Amino acid sequence: MEIRFVVDAHGWKSKAGKSPQYKVSLKNADGHSLTLVSSSRSILEEFPKDFVVTAKIGKTQTTLDDVPDEEDA
Repeated sequence: MEIRFVVDAHGWKSKAGKSPQYKVSLKNADGHSLTLVSSSRSILEEFPKDFVVTAKIGKTQTTLDDVPDEEDA
């Protein structure tokens, strides 16, 4: 399964005595979001706004709806 995201925002924050954290926010048409965080400012250059990122999901997650009841097992 693959999900396409678009970079929609950049941000950063810094606390006294700590390295700054740079964030790249990605969203897709279905409302899913993904945030990448780095201690390097280069992440903002590597993922410019409106850049399209495709995430490949290698193993899907089992939800509680998919787990059989003890009575069914």
